[in-house]
Order: sequence, then C-alpha cells, then structure tokens
Amino acid sequence: MCYTKTLNLPIKDFKIRSEEEILQFWQRMDIYSQLSQKNKDQPKHIFYHIPSVPDKLDIAKLINIILQDVLLKYKAMSEFDVYYLPTWDFYHPVIEHNILKKLNKQYDNIDPVNLRERCREYVFHQINLQREMLQKMGVFGDWDNTSQDEAKASVKEVNAKPKACVSETNTYDIRDEVKILNALGKLLENGYLSKKVESAYWCIQCQTVLSDEEIELLRYKSSAGYVKFPVCEGLEEFGEEVYLLVQVFDLWQLTASKAIAVFEDGEYLIIEITGEILIIQDECAKSNGRLRLTAKSNGRLRLTVSNTLDKLGSPNYRVLRRIKGETLTQFTCTHPLFGIKLPVIVYDNTRKRPETGLFNVAPGYNPDDYKTLLRYKFNIIPVMDDEGVLTNESEQFCGFKVSEVEKYITLELEKRGYLALKFTHESSHPHCWTCHTPAVFRPVEQWFFMPTNKFCELTVAALKRINWTSNSDRQQTQTAIEKLNHFPISRQRLWGLAIPAIYCEKCDYQVPIAKSVKAMKTLMGKKGIDAWFIPSTDNMPKDIICSRCGSESLRKDANILDNHFYSIIDFITQLASIRKSTSKRGQGAAKSGQNALTIDIYCEQAERIEKWLPQFILTLHAVENRIPSVTLHVNQIHPESTLPGEDNILAQFSSGEYCADVLRLWIISFNSENKLNDIAIKKETLEVIYNNLETTLYSILGCLVEYDKSYDYLDADALCPIDKLALNRLMKLISEVNSAYQNRDFMTAFDHFSEFCQNELNDFYLKAVADRLHTYPVWSSARQSVQAVLWKMANTLVKLIAPITPFLAEHFWTNLQQRRRDKAPQPNTKIDFPSVFLADWPVPMRIIRGERYERDWKQLLRFKADLTQILKDACHQGIINYFEEADVVVYTNTVEETEILQNYVEDLKTACSIAKLRILQQEPEKIQELFQANNFNQIFFSVSRLDS
Repeated sequence: MCYTKTLNLPIKDFKIRSEEEILQFWQRMDIYSQLSQKNKDQPKHIFYHIPSVPDKLDIAKLINIILQDVLLKYKAMSEFDVYYLPTWDFYHPVIEHNILKKLNKQYDNIDPVNLRERCREYVFHQINLQREMLQKMGVFGDWDNTSQDEAKASVKEVNAKPKACVSETNTYDIRDEVKILNALGKLLENGYLSKKVESAYWCIQCQTVLSDEEIELLRYKSSAGYVKFPVCEGLEEFGEEVYLLVQVFDLWQLTASKAIAVFEDGEYLIIEITGEILIIQDECAKSNGRLRLTAKSNGRLRLTVSNTLDKLGSPNYRVLRRIKGETLTQFTCTHPLFGIKLPVIVYDNTRKRPETGLFNVAPGYNPDDYKTLLRYKFNIIPVMDDEGVLTNESEQFCGFKVSEVEKYITLELEKRGYLALKFTHESSHPHCWTCHTPAVFRPVEQWFFMPTNKFCELTVAALKRINWTSNSDRQQTQTAIEKLNHFPISRQRLWGLAIPAIYCEKCDYQVPIAKSVKAMKTLMGKKGIDAWFIPSTDNMPKDIICSRCGSESLRKDANILDNHFYSIIDFITQLASIRKSTSKRGQGAAKSGQNALTIDIYCEQAERIEKWLPQFILTLHAVENRIPSVTLHVNQIHPESTLPGEDNILAQFSSGEYCADVLRLWIISFNSENKLNDIAIKKETLEVIYNNLETTLYSILGCLVEYDKSYDYLDADALCPIDKLALNRLMKLISEVNSAYQNRDFMTAFDHFSEFCQNELNDFYLKAVADRLHTYPVWSSARQSVQAVLWKMANTLVKLIAPITPFLAEHFWTNLQQRRRDKAPQPNTKIDFPSVFLADWPVPMRIIRGERYERDWKQLLRFKADLTQILKDACHQGIINYFEEADVVVYTNTVEETEILQNYVEDLKTACSIAKLRILQQEPEKIQELFQANNFNQIFFSVSRLDS
C-alpha cells in the first residue's frame, strides 16, 4: 500500500466562528465606518451602482455587486478611503404598477397618499430583504447610512407608517429629499429644465410617458388599408377623379394627417382603372403592364403595380404617364375624411415602406414620421387626450377611443368611396412593459433637461478633468454629449418626487422657482413627505400670489421627476457631501497633491450606462458649474440572458446549500473578461477547492504554536536556505495577486493564491519543514527560521484572500491573533487589528538574489513532482511498498542541477517522505530499476528498499 506523510490538523481544534457570528462581529464594530476612519486622510474611492428596480435581486446585479465588493475590500486594505452606499431605483414605475395591480384600481379612483404609502412600504420591504441577503454575502457598505464625519442618522417614520431600516436614497428622510429639491431648484432657476410638448410613446392604461426601458416589442395587429386621397391641384388634364393611392398602416392615424409622402427618387405611374385615375409607385413593372414578381436582394418578393392592383381585384390597367416622386411634390390633395388640403412631401427616412410608395404622414403620432417636424415645421395639434380618447380636432370621431375608432373610420371611408382595400397589418409594436398595453405615439407636455449647444461644448471641453480608464469610454461619452441636445426628465405618475413648480390657475403664469421650492419644502416639513400630493387646496401656500394677475388661486405641477434623473441628482448630492466632508477634515490634499475622486460605476446593461453616463456628466456640470476631478471606471457584465443555468443560485444560498464564500467564488468566476458560456465551474468543484484552501491555511496555523516578537521583524539573511526560497516565493505571490486585483481580474488572483497554497505549500513546503517543526527544540535557529516564515505567510495569505473569501479570512485572522495573544506582545510589536480588513495590505519585501531564489524554487517543485510520480510507479511495480522505505539515488549530468539538489537534499527527502536520498553527479548505473525524470532531460532515478 502506497502511503504519503501529510500534515493535517483538524479545524475543530481552533476557535470556530460561524458566518452569523462574523456578521454580528462586523456589525458590532461597524466595520465600514472603521475602514473610513482608518483611511480618512487617504485618496477617496467611490463605488456606485446605477440603481435598478428593487423588486428582485437578479443574478446579473448580484455579480456586479460582488465584483465591486471585492475591489472595495482590496482598496480599503490598500489605504483608500472607500465609499459605497447601496443603491436601488426607489421610484421605479414598476413599484407603482405592482401596487395598483394589487389594489385592482386605476388612477381615477385611488388616493394618492395611500398609494405612495403602500409603495413606500413595499419598497422598504424589498430593500430590507435584499440588504439582508447582501450582508450575508459579506458585502461591505453604508448599510446604516452612516456619514463618515457625522453621527449615525436615525431612521424616521414616515406618515406614521411602519419604518424601514435602510434606503439608499433616503426618500423617507425629508432632509435628504430637500437636498434633491435644492439641486433641482438650481437647475430650474438656471434654465436647464424647461417644459415643452414633444411626441413620445404613451401608455393609455398607465397614463404616462414610456422610456426606452419601459417598452417591450410585442406582435400587434392593426387595421390598415389602401386609401384614395383626391388630387385637388395639378393633373387637371386627367379629370376630377384622380387619386393618390396611399397605404395607411393604422387607420386611426388619418385623424392626424399632415401630408402625403413620396420618395424623391421613386418612379410613379399614373394609371387608369375602371374610369378612375390612380397614382402608385412602380420600380420594376414592364411597360406592357404584365403581372410580375421580382426578387429583392434580401430574398423577399417585390410587389409591383400589377400585384398590388391584383389585390384590389383590378389586374388590368392602362399606364397614362410615368412621373418622378419629386414632381409629385408640386401637387396637393384633399383629406378623404376632413376635406382639408394636404401637401405632398418628400419622405427622407431611409427605411422605405413597401407596395404603393405613398403613405400617410402623421408626424406627431408616428415615430417614423417625427423627423419631418423639423424639416417642414408642421404644427402638431393634439387629436387625443391622455386616456386615448379622440378630441374635438378629430371632428366627427370625437369621443371615440383609439382602439375603437378604426371601424367607424372604415365605414366613413367606404361610404365616401375612398377605401380601396382594408386588411390587417401585423408587426412588432412597442407595448408598455408593466401592463402590456400597446403604446401610442403622441404629443405630450414634458419637462426636459435642455442644455444649450454652448453648454454642451463647454462640457466636452471640461471632460479633460475626468481621467478615463478606457479611451473608448471617453470618446463614446463625448460623442453622446455632442448629440444629446435634450432629454426628458419627468413622468406622469404618483410615486416619485414632485417637480417643484406652481402655476397661477387663472393666467397659467409660473411662480418663480425659488418660491416654489421654498413652498414645497415648507409643506413637506409641516405635513409630511407626501403633502404635495394631497389634492386639497388647503395644501397650497398662502403667501404666494400671481405677480402677473394678482390671483391667489394656484395649482401644482402634476409631474414627478423621472426615476433615472432622480438617481443622477441623488448621486450628485452625495458627491457634494463627500467633497464637503473631505474638505472639512483636510483629506490628504497635501499628501496626495489633489482632492480628486475615483469613481467606479457599475451597470449590468451596456445600453443603459451609455445613456446614463452622458446625462450624469451634463447634469453634474450644470449643478456644480464645473466638472470636478474624477477618475471613472465603467464596469459592465454580460446580460443575465447569457448566464449559464444557475437560475436558482440565490435560492440555494438561502437554503444553506452554498456558504457565502463559495457563492462569492462562483460569482467571481464570471468575471467580465471571461466568456460566460465557456465556464463550467460547478458548485461541487468550488467546494473542493475551497475546502483544500481552508485545510492548507489551518495547517499553517497548526504549526504556529509559538510566537516570538522577532517574527514581526523578519531577517531574511538569518533564515535556512529553503525558508529563504519560500519567503521569496511569497513575495512573488504578493506581486502577482496585487497585479490581478489592480486589473480587476479577481479569478486570476484567486487562481494564483489557490495554486500556491495547494501545489507549493501543502504539497511541498509544509511537508519539507515538518521534521523541523515537530522534532527540533523550540529555541533552535532551524525551527525559529521556519516559524518566522510561516508567521509571515499566515499574516500575508489571510490578507491576500480576504477580499474574495471574507468569512474564511476573518475566521482565520481571529485564530491567528489568538496565537499571537498566547504570548504577551512586547512594547515594540505591531498593534493587533481586531479585523483582517483593518490590517494593511501586504507589500513585497526585497529579498537578496530574488531571481536565483525563484529559479531554485521552481527547480525543486519540478524535481519533487518527478520524484513523487516515480515513487508511485515504484509502488505499483512492487519495488517498494510505501514511500517511507524508499532509498533513492539521483544521477545528474550538470553541475548547476547537482548543486541545487544537494543544497536542499534533506528538505526534498522530508517533503517526499522517503528514507534516504542521495544526489550523484555521474552517469547512472545500469540497473533494472532505473527511472528517467519527466521534467529534466539529464536526471535519472534509482529506487530500492532501504533494507535491501
């Protein structure tokens, strides 16, 4: 039977601290504040996660939070003043939708205050669940919203409702809402925010504008048709019955028609069919008018005139004239329903529509036509209200809902003889992602952030104050700012922060912003955070009158701040508070030469951060009147849809199948540098790796039975040769792991660490020094040499792994400090830290002849691997029964290899657990039991029993 001597001490011999005990320990000592206090005079590093909806903690966000936490812990131990306030999208519209759905009510019969109270309770409940989950995973942050230079803020009740422990945005705390209002008021006063009408997708059910993130594309069937528009000017030589055959994809949009569009380079035919003259496009039809289908480059069939008319039941026609699209713009036509004149315009959209080549232009109600507003300056008149009901401008169709009016339009067109054909058109259409109602594109009055072109130019010029870690991010953001002339910042909902604007009910004059903001803050201070939403007129300020007409009748703006813009303003106010507190305590400006901030921004979706970042920089510039010196790290991960099948990862963690450290290991294996679908790391594999790592660390701890103050001042020259090699290798490991952390390649850092512990410590060094540890006297220099190195290793390794597996590190650190306290420390020894995260990050020592040590270490590892395999083969062949009876002779041909092996022959013998080992620089003897090394060309082994 083959047997190898190992050094394994049971972990139960040490003081055990469960994850719950460690969490309580961190909470009692307020570890986050301790880190800030420890590094208060150091450069500031801020971690910010673009807020997401708080109704669930999806795996994509979890990965980013853990990756961020690893970096935060590394930076904190590397003497950075870290700041992380956990963020959620507190005012996300899905919250309001969920509450309305639960109440089974609509806006017209809901109490606004009651709705907001229920939304707040729901959000707090969800945030507390996620906060508890993240804390159990060892994530550090300002969970109690503790300022670094102020006393801990007490959690307040809101409107006598059950209080919640934490919210990242402090929306339950009026003081923090006031900060947002002050910044918002500053933007309003300086003219960066203004109200205007602009078309956008609108949800009739939710009665609000839909952002890009609130839209989902679903299949949608609409009533479409070929509609005849009478030509009223031009082509008089063809008589009175001359029509443009226009394809309309949504018949209700006829109520918003502004023009008929043609393609400028298109070729159109004037044809006669059964006494009528029609104008229709034909790019491919033969002059003889024969039926013809032609294949397009994409493989689809092009519908020609003959095919179109065949649909109409009139395949026979006569071509009267061919005419260019540009010429058609000289004509006008009559609206088939309202009798008004409509121009014929050139359509400048590159996406051509099929079939007739003429189509209805409703720029205020069709996103494809919207750009024609700028070119032709159409006056958009609203033809429907917020509930999707057609207004007086729709004439005889007033009062009908958009979803119902198409059948009446069809009847009217048929009655007048203008409907050539009706059919159903199916396509992908935007829907509201909360209620799944088809969205309507319509003009809506909204608040916009509207910087001037000059301001955007100044912002782009000021970008040089931002240090980008990626040139592509800089260029992309600069391009986006140059194109971002305005963006909406309001919503028509109840759950959110109201925009502080007051108007005269009589003349619609807007009260000065300073008075509105003051009135809103006063109202919130007296009657609670929801007072603005109480419909009663008693809540209006009594000391404000209209300066234009003198009226005291006022009304409040019905819009709330867009949730994404709210998060931007909130983050900007946080940055202002951070800079203020930094300035008060004089943070390292003289030491570091700057007050610059480093900001890590995390987001799961690339398109979201591409939209958020330019808006943040523009708003920051507007609020601060400058762009402060910051360093931006933009971190993204792959979307959740690309993750392997571990959908129940959180459920497994909650049920105890994962310990927190193994979960963190699983997460960092999905670093953004990796292709997720190629990673096949399973929970069982990670558990084996983790258990091996834990065993190795505690094997080291088991060797540390005596502490000496000299270990804190390690003298490399006084060490035994193999201890010097091990110490030198430890220094190299520090450099490797540190480099990986700096590059945010945490899996590589862990790989370096685990390979060192398993392959170099557990399999080699700890075995090589076992005899010295257990048989040499305590006072012997040989034993003290290895003890000193092991103390250095223990203190170093626990710090290197702490950011990734914090619970194992804290547990190990507790037992390590207990070993130090077994012997009272001397006055000159270092002060013990209660937590590993309050200790300093290890720095490599400068070892004499480091390159030579590294070479020798690698040679010994290779030699030990070869000898171990040969001993196994000898056991298998029956030459020896077990390692400890082996007598091994090594034959080498080179002086260098002989010298290295002879210097460490006793260490190699102990590491391999063999009875005898001799190194000979000569040709091998011709014996049957001769083995050749795999890693060395000129080394041979002779293995025999010691007693033979």
